Amino acid sequence: MQASLDFETYSPVDLKTAGLSRYVESPEFDVLVCCYSIDGAPVQTWVPGMPPPADLFACKTFAAFNAGFERAVWWWLYRNARWPDCPTVDRWRCTMALGLSYGLPGGLDQMLAALRLPVSKDPRGPALIRLFSIPDRRTGKRTYPAEQPEEFAGMMEYCANDVVVEQALVAALPRKELPPASQREWGHQQTINERGIEVDRDLAMLLATKVHELQGRLSARTKELTSGLEPTQREAIKDWLKPEGLDLPDVKKTTVQRALSSMPDGVAKEVLDLRSSASKTSVAKYAVLLRRTSHDGRLRHSMVWHGASTGRVTHKGFQPGNLPAREMKDAHELADARWLIGDIDVLEVVFDPMKVYSALVRSTLIARKGRRLVSGDYAQIEARMVATMAGQRDLVQAFADGIDVYRFMAARIYGLRFEDIAKESRERFVGKSATLGAGFGMGPGRFFDYCKDNGSEITTGEAEQAISSYRSNVPRVVAFWYAVKAAALNAVRDPGGLYPVGPLTYVCSASRKWLYCKLPSGRALAYLRPRIIVDEYGPQLLCAGVNTYTHKWTEDISLWHGTLVENAVQAASADVMKEAAMRLEANGFPVVLSVHDEVVSEPLIDGPSLAEMHRIMLEPVPWMLQLPLAVEGWEGNRYRK
Repeated sequence: MQASLDFETYSPVDLKTAGLSRYVESPEFDVLVCCYSIDGAPVQTWVPGMPPPADLFACKTFAAFNAGFERAVWWWLYRNARWPDCPTVDRWRCTMALGLSYGLPGGLDQMLAALRLPVSKDPRGPALIRLFSIPDRRTGKRTYPAEQPEEFAGMMEYCANDVVVEQALVAALPRKELPPASQREWGHQQTINERGIEVDRDLAMLLATKVHELQGRLSARTKELTSGLEPTQREAIKDWLKPEGLDLPDVKKTTVQRALSSMPDGVAKEVLDLRSSASKTSVAKYAVLLRRTSHDGRLRHSMVWHGASTGRVTHKGFQPGNLPAREMKDAHELADARWLIGDIDVLEVVFDPMKVYSALVRSTLIARKGRRLVSGDYAQIEARMVATMAGQRDLVQAFADGIDVYRFMAARIYGLRFEDIAKESRERFVGKSATLGAGFGMGPGRFFDYCKDNGSEITTGEAEQAISSYRSNVPRVVAFWYAVKAAALNAVRDPGGLYPVGPLTYVCSASRKWLYCKLPSGRALAYLRPRIIVDEYGPQLLCAGVNTYTHKWTEDISLWHGTLVENAVQAASADVMKEAAMRLEANGFPVVLSVHDEVVSEPLIDGPSLAEMHRIMLEPVPWMLQLPLAVEGWEGNRYRK
C-alpha cells in the first residue's frame, strides 16, 4: 500500500526565508490537518484530537510533494501527538523530485500548468493559509480552527485537493516513480539535508555586525565626497564620475576593477573604490545564514535534488555555490583572529576590510566537535566528459597523463611549444578559458565576453583565433556537437526510433510529447513538447522548459547543438558526483555539502583520511571506464575554496 499525503501547518516563522528546520522548531508550530489517500482511494482527513490514523501507518510507502517537509512534520507528530516514528527515507517517494526529473518547474501549480492538466490547486489556498497558517499581520495573533469553523472546513478541502492534484501530476507523467538508482540518490540527498552542516554562529554574528558598521562608514564617506550619494546608487555614481573624467559603460564588478587598476589616485578613484566595496553582495549571506541555522547550530535543508534540469543539485536560501572564488583564497586562516576581524581600523591597515568580510562567508561553515571537514573536487570534469563522449582521444590522453591541459591548449592556440607557456601567463588563461568554455559551441563573441567576465581582457582577434584553433584541434568534439543535434532532430521526426550518438541515445515518445536523451549511466534527460522549426539556418529544435536567464517557463527553449551537448555533459558529470557521494557515505564519509563539482564530508577526526576519500572518488566509472578523473581537495575545520 502507498499513501499520498499532505499536511497543512501553522508557524510564526516564515518558511521561505527561515527554512524548514527553523519553521518546525518554533515552540508555536502546530499541525492543522493531514489528508491522505491510500492506493488512490478517496481522501481521508485527520486533525489533532482524532485517534492517530492507523490505516496510514500501515502503508508500505509514502508519497508527498516535497517529501522533506512531510518527513519533518511527521517527526514533530511523533514527539507531540503519539504518532509512530517517521518511516525511513527509503519508504518515501517525492512527487516534486519526480516532476523535477522531467525538467518541470519547481512549484506544484507550475508543474500542473506546464503539463497542461485540467486540474489545479484550490484557488482559496492563499487566503486560507494567511488565515490559519501564519499570524495575523496586524495583530500578530494566531487564528485557531475552532474560531473560524466554516473557513477551516475550506482549509481541509484545500489540503484534500492537494492530494488529488499531486496524484494527477504523477498519473500524467510517463514514469510513476523515480528509477531505483535515482530513488536511492534522492534518499541520500534527503539524508544530507537532514544532517546539515555546522555553522560558527559566533563568527557569523560578529561578521554581520562588522559588515553593518563598515557599510555605514562607506555610506558616510561616499556621501561626503559626492554631496549625498549612496555607494549602492549605480546610475547616480556612474553619472557623478563622468565630469571627473571617467565614463564607464556600467559599474559591474569586472568593469570597476579594470578602471581601478589604471586610475590615478584621487577623489574619483576613491569613490569608485567605495562603490566596489559596498557592492559586495556576498556579505548579505551572513544574515541569511543566521536566519536559517537550526537551534542546534546546523544549517539544514539548503540543497535541492535535481534542482537543475540536468540533475545537478542546486541550493535554496543560503547559496554556497556563488561565493567569491578568487579573492583571498586563504581567508579562512583569519577566521580565528577575532580581535583583528572585529577592529576595522586595525584590519584596514593590512587588508581591504570588506574584501575580508566577503571572503570569510565560507569560513562560517565548520566541522562539528570531534570531526573535521574533508573535500574532494572533480577537476575539469565537464571538459574531461565532453572529450570522452566525443572520442577526442588526444585530449582524453592528455587529461589521463596529468598534463596541464590549459598549457596544452594554449600552445596549440598560439602555435608555441608547451614549455613556452608559463603557468601564470595570459596565454595559459586563454587556453584554460577555451578548454572550459568552448566545448559547447561557444563562438568568438561569447568567448570574448567569457574571458572579460572572468577577469582578463583579450582582443577580438585573439577570441577569433582561440575559437578557430580550439575547433581545429578538437575535430571530434566539433563533429559530436552536430551529430548530437542530428540525432535529436531525427528522433523527433521518427517517434519511437532510437538514435545513438557516441554514448548517448535520443528517442521521442510516440505521442511526440517527450524527447529523451539516454545518458551513459542509464538515466534519461527529458524535454517536453519538442518540435522542429525551419529558419534561415535550417531545421531547429525547440521545447518547453525553464528559461536559464529569466527562470520562467516558456514554450520556446532553443535546443541548439551547444545546449544539447552541455545538458548531456553536465548531467553525466552530475551522475559521477552523486554516485561518488553515495560511495563515500558507505565508507565512513558522511556527506554534509555538495557545491558544483565538490563533495564535502564530515568524518571523525581519527576517521578515514583525505587520501582515502580521493581514492574512492577516483574509482573508475563503470558506465564510462575511459573517463579520466582527477580530484583536488583539502581538509580542516573550516570550509574553504
